[in-house]
Amino acid sequence: MCDIAGTAAAPTVRCRKLLRGSFIAGPPSPIHSITSSARASRLMGLARSTYYDEPESQRMGEARLVEQIKTVCAEWPAYGYRRVTAELQGEGRVVNHKKVMRLMKESRLTVRPRRRFIAMTDSNHDGPIFPNLAKNIVPTNLNQLWVADITYIAIN
Repeated sequence: MCDIAGTAAAPTVRCRKLLRGSFIAGPPSPIHSITSSARASRLMGLARSTYYDEPESQRMGEARLVEQIKTVCAEWPAYGYRRVTAELQGEGRVVNHKKVMRLMKESRLTVRPRRRFIAMTDSNHDGPIFPNLAKNIVPTNLNQLWVADITYIAIN
């Protein structure tokens, strides 16, 4: 009933469309009246997983989507998946944020978060350097030596 070019493991797009009931060329197929996808697969001699298989055309659509994501990321390198999704949707592309996030992770286009504050010690300052008074003291009991170091206090 289904013209397969090759083996049952590699059915044509026409077979997939026929199996899913969306093939419109010609009179309606008797498969359309069957409610079970397993039975329709069995009648055509295909594996049941063919019904759920993703066609090659959709994989090519993902490749085009990755290229669009790369162009957006090249133009706006600080954009995460939410902004990239909004940019693509603004261009008229219907795309889900979860798909954009997955494709960005697979393509290593994720944005690494910036460090907001980098603490650095400035040893070459003009201020006084106080001696370490506790350097030679060895405490023998509790509460004999208390030490504190105030390197930086943030003041607005």
